[in-house]
Amino acid sequence: MFSYFFQIKEALKLVNPPKRILLIGVGDGVVPFYLKKICFDLTTIDIDPDLKPDVVGDVLKMPFPDDAFDLAVCAEVLEHLPFEKFPAALTEIGRVTKQGLILSLPDKRSTLLDLRLKLPLIKQIDFFYKIDLRRAHVFDGQHYWEIGKKDYSLRKVIFEIEETGFKLMRHYVKSQSPNIHFFVLGKKI
Repeated sequence: MFSYFFQIKEALKLVNPPKRILLIGVGDGVVPFYLKKICFDLTTIDIDPDLKPDVVGDVLKMPFPDDAFDLAVCAEVLEHLPFEKFPAALTEIGRVTKQGLILSLPDKRSTLLDLRLKLPLIKQIDFFYKIDLRRAHVFDGQHYWEIGKKDYSLRKVIFEIEETGFKLMRHYVKSQSPNIHFFVLGKKI
């Protein structure tokens, strides 16, 4: 549930106010419902017609013109593609967005330290540190890869992101959603 909150929060911070948002992957409908409720011009795309997206299509070849959207949100979708297609998917997302992408991916690194400090009159401080144990990934019928599994380090994922025309503005894991890594990406000029 916290994952939804962070997706929406980052979308609202990155492009203020975003005029057109592309949501890649409908999921269970919570995020598109909320974004449409607050009057954003939201278009959803998903490969599964049963999820009733606005557009049925593939993230590798989307039927939109260049720069059609201010922002894209892609939450826990790209791990459903083989990693070799990850850069192509990011390039295609970059083609249809003007300003940036909110991306989240599964993060299977182990939590080493989770510290939260709250003192009166001081903003809460969260410190969260994960380590990569390099366990081999076994395809489960859904996820082809996950951050922290052997051959899929966080460093490798960031490298691929930066090679595809996005600049990494920030990335993080929150203790409320420890198995999800959030990336806020802007377009390189």
